[in-house]
Amino acid sequence: MVGAALAAAQPTIGLVAYYTFEDNAQDVTGNTANGGLLIGAPVYRCGIRNTRAIQLRGGDDAVRILGPVKGEFDREDFTVSLFFKATATGGTQYLVSKRRTDCTNNNVFYIRYAPATRTINILLSETPNKSASWVYRVEPGTCWHHVAVARQAGQTRFYFNGERQQVSLQASRIDLTNDGDLLLGTSDCMGPNEAPFVGLLDEVRIYNRALDDRDIRALYFLQDKIASRDTLIYLGQSVSINISPTCATQFAWLPQTGVAAPNQAETTITPPRAGVFSYRLNMADNLSACVATDSIRITVVDPDELDCTAVFLPSAFTPNGDGLNDDFGISNPFAVPDLISFEIFDRWGGRVFFTQNPFDKWDGYFDGSPVNPGVMLYRVRYRCRGEERSKSGSVTIIR
Repeated sequence: MVGAALAAAQPTIGLVAYYTFEDNAQDVTGNTANGGLLIGAPVYRCGIRNTRAIQLRGGDDAVRILGPVKGEFDREDFTVSLFFKATATGGTQYLVSKRRTDCTNNNVFYIRYAPATRTINILLSETPNKSASWVYRVEPGTCWHHVAVARQAGQTRFYFNGERQQVSLQASRIDLTNDGDLLLGTSDCMGPNEAPFVGLLDEVRIYNRALDDRDIRALYFLQDKIASRDTLIYLGQSVSINISPTCATQFAWLPQTGVAAPNQAETTITPPRAGVFSYRLNMADNLSACVATDSIRITVVDPDELDCTAVFLPSAFTPNGDGLNDDFGISNPFAVPDLISFEIFDRWGGRVFFTQNPFDKWDGYFDGSPVNPGVMLYRVRYRCRGEERSKSGSVTIIR
């Protein structure tokens, strides 16, 4: 269990405590001293990536961390990362709290969420004159949220859903050293209109270093999303829908026209005519009133309406693996339903690519090795309205 949990976590360097809440509040890094002490009567429900999460139902429900990990909130770098889903709307609720036992406003760290206004509030404060504070509003349509805070020397960074949102700069680290416990879902120092968290917590990670943007991005998992990308199809074709992990139990597609199973998450969509269609999926469960939504855009092309006399290809491409302009092919393949051949030749006339599928792309490799930068020649032969046509030209490889 421990090995599997850590193998799935990225990154792991500097990870000093990790709570997956798989039916317990243990630190799965193996440090038994950091185990969470359950307060009240929390239960476990479906969580991120269809694993388990801890459900705190208000009142006394919380997790108190008594081990050495609570000492990470001092004068050194650290990162806190967690997922949460609120299921009630009252008050400003504590997700994480590390405060002095005398409840003064010095050496304070907390992450709070106000469900009624969908705002996250984070505070790191050594004194009122040396602090970092953020208020971030969460857009409707999402129910699970990922929050991370990284402190690196005098810079403190706030991340939401894997992306950096705000940065605070100080001349030196904000000193958070205090004698209080690390609490999940509550605080020993609640004031007016502050409340324990009511909802789900999952994937709580604490590092003894400041993760960078790429590290934080690796911690974010898509939840309640349509995994299938926006796409182009011919009229009469269908799109099979895949979704990311979800704990939703109720699904509704809008519009329902062309949707094979409008009350199932993964279904098949066959748009009724040519055009651009947007389909929205609503995802809900029985734990909260929150409804997660996502959409997919499907462009439907009628081959009979395309101008097959014009075939377009780019003049250059950059096969460097950055995900941008990495391959070369016919830019409007739907206009070439009857392709005879698409060929690419080097400067000596040697053929390095051949296909009869207008959607195939060349990745800039030949016989398993990258082709050197330079100019290559291409030739496209196809039938248009019963007449054979040909288009030739050159493409520059830039590496």
